[in-house]
Amino acid sequence: MDINNHIYTVKTSIGSAKAFRIAGTRYLLTTEAILNGISHCTIFDAKLKRCEADIIITDTVDCMGVLYLLKDSQPSIVNYRTELIEDSYDVSMPSDTDDANTLTGYISNFVTNDSGHTIYYHTITISTAALGSPLLDESGLCIGITNASIEEEEFMNYAIPIKNYLDIISKYEKMVVLKDCDSKKPLPILHRCDKNKESKLYANLNEIACCPSLEEKNFMNLKHGDMNAQISKMLTQLNFDLKQSKLNKNEWIVKNGSAVITIGYHEKKGLLTADAVVVNHHDTYQSAIYEYLLRQNYILEGLNFSVVDQDIILSIKLYDNYIEFDTMLNLFKKLLIKADELDDVLVLKLKN
Repeated sequence: MDINNHIYTVKTSIGSAKAFRIAGTRYLLTTEAILNGISHCTIFDAKLKRCEADIIITDTVDCMGVLYLLKDSQPSIVNYRTELIEDSYDVSMPSDTDDANTLTGYISNFVTNDSGHTIYYHTITISTAALGSPLLDESGLCIGITNASIEEEEFMNYAIPIKNYLDIISKYEKMVVLKDCDSKKPLPILHRCDKNKESKLYANLNEIACCPSLEEKNFMNLKHGDMNAQISKMLTQLNFDLKQSKLNKNEWIVKNGSAVITIGYHEKKGLLTADAVVVNHHDTYQSAIYEYLLRQNYILEGLNFSVVDQDIILSIKLYDNYIEFDTMLNLFKKLLIKADELDDVLVLKLKN
């Protein structure tokens, strides 16, 4: 049994993560961090087959997210373990790269969080793209879903036990009869944003705006011409000269301080990108630089560092199905500021 066959990749306007499908259901377990304010998303299975899913549970207290597959594919036969681990335990996690089958470590600590739930701290170092992957016991059973946080400036890897997910799914099933839902409308969303308040069920994305932790989202579902108009509107609001900025129908370039940012709209993929090269053609990067970039990827929320052909690039990636104008505008403002700041920081780090 290949565990990777039951791991999906989730892509939203906020970023990407992994999701684990639990046995005999259409439920996919993931991190809440990339689902905030979204009712529907595109996912890809292990064979890169595109699927659609509704977000049905978002829990910002425990950072849990649950998706529901709209069309069932082959049934999942992966087993999972619901009883809580109570002592140090060897664990593993499927690698999100091609150079290894599994990553190994152990559970180093058990903590009861503010909502009274147990979480597992573990020693496996994970990338932001691997959040939502299953944490496995020695028998290959899933015992939790991986996540990460920064505590006192230290990057901490932890996992949320499967039991926590099943408890909130059980609550959802008591409130919603899935077989009676209209397949043409997004499924209701159960959202918990405050440990001192009851979870609330919202019938659709407009109602979720009533929740204090989420803002109303007006997703644009844009065609090519509309996307060009929205990018032009954004650049105008930021006081850039459109004639000087536009390179061709799908590409723009702007400068802020020392930062030069290239904006591209990839129509076939429905993908908007904005890339700022913050370090040019450096010969070698030490491990400390890669560690710094990984930490920044977690902190920056919506921006991501990558290394391409010896260039360090700070980027935004947004899928047009889920683009909301104010989010796009705010992320681009953040990119302008951070690219100008971080190029100086990285140059200093490379000299040391």
